[in-house]
Parts: sequence; structure tokens; C-alpha cells
Amino acid sequence: MKSSYSKNSYGIIICGLTCVMLFLHTTSFGQEQLGMRLETYAGTGSLTLNPSAFLSGDLGWDFQLGGIGAFLANNYAFVENAGLFRFINNRDQMTWALALNSNPPREENAFLVNFFDGSSNRFLHLNSFIAGPSLVTRLSGNKSLGIFTNLRIAGNSFNIPAEFSYFPYNNRPFQQPFAVQPWDASVMSWLEVGIHYGWEIKGNDQTILAGINLKYVQGYESAYISNRSDYIHTKWPDNNLSLENPHFRFGFTQIPESRPFSQRNGNGLGIDLGVSQILFEDRNGYILKAGISLMDLGFIRFNRNSQNHHLNLDTTLFMRWEDYENVRYPFELEEAVQILNSRSLEGSHSTFFGDQYLLALPSAFSLQLDYKMSNHIYLNSLLIQNLSFIGPGPQRANLLAFTPRWQNHFFSVSAPISVFHWSKVHLGLAARFGGLIIGSDHLHGLFNRSDFSGMDFYVSLKLQSWMFGSKKEGLFSKSRSGIECFEF
Repeated sequence: MKSSYSKNSYGIIICGLTCVMLFLHTTSFGQEQLGMRLETYAGTGSLTLNPSAFLSGDLGWDFQLGGIGAFLANNYAFVENAGLFRFINNRDQMTWALALNSNPPREENAFLVNFFDGSSNRFLHLNSFIAGPSLVTRLSGNKSLGIFTNLRIAGNSFNIPAEFSYFPYNNRPFQQPFAVQPWDASVMSWLEVGIHYGWEIKGNDQTILAGINLKYVQGYESAYISNRSDYIHTKWPDNNLSLENPHFRFGFTQIPESRPFSQRNGNGLGIDLGVSQILFEDRNGYILKAGISLMDLGFIRFNRNSQNHHLNLDTTLFMRWEDYENVRYPFELEEAVQILNSRSLEGSHSTFFGDQYLLALPSAFSLQLDYKMSNHIYLNSLLIQNLSFIGPGPQRANLLAFTPRWQNHFFSVSAPISVFHWSKVHLGLAARFGGLIIGSDHLHGLFNRSDFSGMDFYVSLKLQSWMFGSKKEGLFSKSRSGIECFEF
């Protein structure tokens, strides 16, 4: 892939390094994949949003063969006149350049990077997954049991100070100090293996369902940075800078460039909890259902090939870009830290604090409401609020979504309308044909040749009980008399 970048201000360098870390190994998951989570035939897909949802659905069992998706969004930079399919069509001969150059290239394979204007805080967000084989089935007594596997990647910063936006930073005069408030960023990849159990709670003419997912987690690559208090930042010529009274925490695992995901660097635990109540129902199922859930409560302790660092100074730290420009990010982070200690700190301090650190899973609280408007038409309302009380780690994006859908056992179509992190409205579309689900919660980034700042897509393939005539009977139901012919 050819490049035509020229030397620019340190604001672009900060953006570039952050993007490299956040988009490392972006080969998999999506925002919340609403098209595969909400319907009564969602099966294993519903477990991660609310572990109790499967029991209120229309399946006896659901076996997911696999799935994949990718979601990214940011309000820092964008690519002009681009969409995902333009990237794919030109993947072997891409040329990158800044749209702000005096004479940028205009060829079809030239992608021009520009920057958002304004004074708001900036965010970068990546949330990805590769879903492995997963199975959930009903048991007698209206209980459910399941197992699932996922490879996940998440990385973000939701509070990049507005002062680091390209135009404010690039236009700021040299040697003009400004205060920077606390901010953080993190990226992490992990494999989770989970078991699910759900059960029905009988009440006074009310149906209450509960569910739990317990997850064993293996951590692979990760990196994080967090400043603990305000500090004074000064921009100097030649992409140099100084930090007055910096108090940072940062850590990383050593990333094998040729073999990503090949070494396990940590372990952890996670849990999902959910409760659903059927408020109104008829003989065909619920008419109105409400749910509440806690997702991804847990952590990963990285204690192999890991470094944790503390930078605590009550003086001024001066950093020269020429000292760091030959570092290959993110594969040589250890070399960058060695330069920081030996040159920028002149050997007077050591930032090394230990060989392990703890990162939280992207925890969140969710409310769901699903209303059956007619025989096949539903309307779902969903609220997700991130929880960041455990410590540093990737955060889930806040989301408010309204999703109308039409569904039967063989076909469904959903059209989610979502407000992403209280800042952007995304329009999506998803369809299920038998056991194949294809969708996007953010169509704009896939097809439009306009300002590309993010996109979303997901695909899943599964076998479901209705395909074999068992309908709501579980795999271990006593009334099962063998597998019947596939039906439409």
C-alpha cells in the first residue's frame, strides 16, 4: 500500500498512533448487532444482550455455526468520498494523502484524509468479534442451558480533549501553554468461553425470567494509557512538545508482529446477568416484554509479556519527536518506553512499575422493551449505558435504539434507528433468511461515497429447532422422536 503523507503537526501524529492501536487486527465484530439480538428467533444471539431473553422466544434450541462483524466510529478524522466497498475495490493499490495538501491526488485509488472541525471532545471507538460455535437449548421446567465462544476486540477513547482536535492544535501558536483535563484510551483482545443458564420464576399471574452467563476469559494483546490529573501541554516547533506536571499510568503487552493472537498474556472472569418480565401475553406468546441486564462485568489480569508504567513528575518533561520517529508502532512500544526513560527523562527516573496490570471488560447496563404490534410486526426499544467503575479498560458505547421488525420462522427484516454515544444518529438494516443473518447498524459507512468516519456489518450462520420440526422442543425433550425434514 503506497503512501504520500507529508510531515505534519504533532496533532496528526497523536491521531495516527491512536488509530494504529485502536484498529490493530481489525478483522472481526459490530456495534451491538441489533439485527441478530432482538427477535424471538435470535437464539444464541440474544444471550449477550440479556441472558434471560431466550426463554421468551420461539425456539427450542439454536446452534450457531459462526459469526463475524466489525464496527468502528470516530469524530476526529474522515476519508472523503469513500465507503467500505470502495476500500475493498482498491485494496491492492491504495494511496493515502491529506486532503489539506495544496494539490492532493484525485485518482480512484487515492483516499484523502480530512478532519472534523469544532470544539467538542473527540472519540475513537472499535468493537469487533468473531463468534465461534455456540449452542443453547430449552430444558424441562422452562429452563435453558447453553455454551458459547467468542474472540473479541475492543478499543476506544471517549474523552480525547478538544484541544487535541486537528485544527485547534495545528493552528495554536508555538510556546502557548494550555491545560489538559484527564483522558484515557485502551485497546484489548480476548477469547471468552461461557456457559449459560436460564430459568422461570413463577409469580402472581406474572411470568418472570432470569438468566446468567459465566465466562472464562483469556487475554491476548492490550494497551492502555490514562492521565490522572490536569497537566500543562506546550507545543514546540518540529513536532516537539513539553508536559508540565504529568501524572500518567500506561501499560502494554508485547505484540508479535507475525503471529497476532498467538500468545496468551492474561486470564480473567466475566459475568452477564439478566431479568425479563412478560407484562402482557396471549396464547401465541408475549405482547409486551420488558428486560433489564448487566453485561460484561469482569476483568482480565495481564501478567505475561506485560509491562505497567507510572509517570509522575512535578517538573516539566520535554519530548523531541526525532527521538521517537523510527519506532514501529505498536510493535515496538518497549523501545519507545526505553527512549522515554533514557532520553526524555535523561535517566533520572524509571517509569517501570511492574509486570502486570488489570483491565476491565466493557461493562454496561441495559434496558429493553419489546412490543408485538401485530401477528408478525414488533417494535423494540433499547438503552445501553456504559459502566466504568472497575478501572481502566475499553468502554462500551452508550446507545439508544428503536428497531421495528417483521418476522416469522423463516424470514425477518429489522431496521434499527440508533443514537450512538449521544452524538450521532445511525440507520441500519438487517435480514434473516433461514439461519443466515446479514446486517448493519450503520449503513452509511458501507455504501455512501461521502465522508467516511465509521461503519458496521455483521454476518451469522446457524441451525435452529424449527428447521427440523421441533419448534419449541429442546434437544433433550422427552417428546422428541428424532430429526424431521427441513421445513420452510
